[in-house]
Amino acid sequence: MKKTLITSSVIVLSLLVSTKAYAATYHVNQHKLGSWTLSYNVVATHSKVTAIKNLSIKPALGSINTKSVTYSDGDAHIQFTRHIQAIRYRSSIKISVSRSKVYVTD
Repeated sequence: MKKTLITSSVIVLSLLVSTKAYAATYHVNQHKLGSWTLSYNVVATHSKVTAIKNLSIKPALGSINTKSVTYSDGDAHIQFTRHIQAIRYRSSIKISVSRSKVYVTD
């Protein structure tokens, strides 16, 4: 009597389609008492800051002469200089996004 071994293999391929939103725009207002007020939109894709739009910096006293936005490692950095007569104050703000939350540090 011969024994016959029948082997069958079933390969199941499942495709998962994700419907998560990977891009978002956040509006941020930030106020430092007696110094300045910032307003801007943060555009994020896949938990990385891709753009800062509609940046507005209003000083409580003096003027804002220089401002710049740089991007590195998925974060954005806003640097600006506030002038009050002959005195200059430099400020830097770091913006990051993680799990649909915006984190702002100065």
